[in-house]
Formats: sequence, structure tokens, C-alpha cells
Amino acid sequence: MKTLKNLILVSILGLFISLPAMAQKGNYNRQPAQPCQGQRANPDELGIFNQIPNLTEDQKVKIKALHVEMLKKEQPIKNELKENEARLNTLVTAAEPDSKAINAQMDKIHKNRADLDKLHLQFHQDVRTHLTADQKVYFDKKFGSKGAPGCQGHGSKGCNGH
Repeated sequence: MKTLKNLILVSILGLFISLPAMAQKGNYNRQPAQPCQGQRANPDELGIFNQIPNLTEDQKVKIKALHVEMLKKEQPIKNELKENEARLNTLVTAAEPDSKAINAQMDKIHKNRADLDKLHLQFHQDVRTHLTADQKVYFDKKFGSKGAPGCQGHGSKGCNGH
């Protein structure tokens, strides 16, 4: 039983150690990294939201304000997520890993990611409140329900963390 327990623990540790290596992106002669669709260097720019048909100036101002507010709330969560991921890496690579501490740290990371998802979904819903029925149809079809347009498919970290 003890051997089985040790084998399982070593397997889990091996998985955690190998995951960061598998997640590394190679250069493969790609063009320099550019923001994905929806990610803006300047949060004051409306960017991808300009694709929503027939936006009034009032709508643009309100969406811009919502986006800036969302970014303010998002940054501390992202910072905490990075800190928790670094702590997990430390726990996993310890000479004698503590399974309970590792599991607790994983729970913190999952909470951070869930908080980011909730924030993005709330942003999406908030934007919808300022749109007409036709604009909502376009917005929902084009941008899905993630609240970070153009960044779907980037996993739980969103578009470069967005």
C-alpha cells in the first residue's frame, strides 16, 4: 500500500514538473508577438468593439469605461494567480513535497481562474446592457460569452493573460 502511495505521488509530481515544460511556446520562425484580436496596448482605445455595428458615441464611452473598470479589477487577480502558480512550483519541486499543501495551492489557483472567468463574464453582461437587440445578436455571435473578444481558445489564462 505504501509503495502504491509513493508511486502515485511520484507520478503526480512528474506531471506537475513536466507541465510547465510542455506549456512553453517555441519561436518556430514566427513573427514577433502581437496582441491577439481584442487585446489592446492602450485600454482607452475601443479596438475590437468598433466592429459592433452602429455603436453610438455614448455606447462607445460606456463600453470603454466598463473595460477600464474590468482591467482594474482583473490585474490584482492576475498578480495573485501568478504568485500562486509560483508557490505551487516551489511546493512541487521541494525535496519532500507536501501533498496537502500542493492540493491547497491548486485550490487557490483554481479560485483565481474562476474569479477571472466570472469577471470576464460579468464584463460581457455589462456590455450587453448598453447594446440594442441587433447589436446584442452580433456581439454574442462574434464574441461569445467570455467577455474578452477574440481571445477564446487561449485556455483559462485568456489572451496573453487577458
